[in-house]
Amino acid sequence: MLNRMGASTMFHERLKQHMQKDGVTSAMLSRSTGIAPSNMCHLLSGTRPPKLKTIAKILNALPLVDARWLITGGTKNETDANT
Repeated sequence: MLNRMGASTMFHERLKQHMQKDGVTSAMLSRSTGIAPSNMCHLLSGTRPPKLKTIAKILNALPLVDARWLITGGTKNETDANT
């Protein structure tokens, strides 16, 4: 089981990966989510774990990102294969 900070670190890495792939800057994501630029900086650096409300804002702003992948690193297919 991962601790909260470990999960946060992976979350921020996956978020940055998706942002880079889609050409989204931290300023763009900050504006589209309403998350303050300073809080976005902390989130992207992994210094603060994301709150559920923050994750929801990010998922609304990035509709093409898979929520399961962003949060856990897993895919929808992994769940299907295990059932």
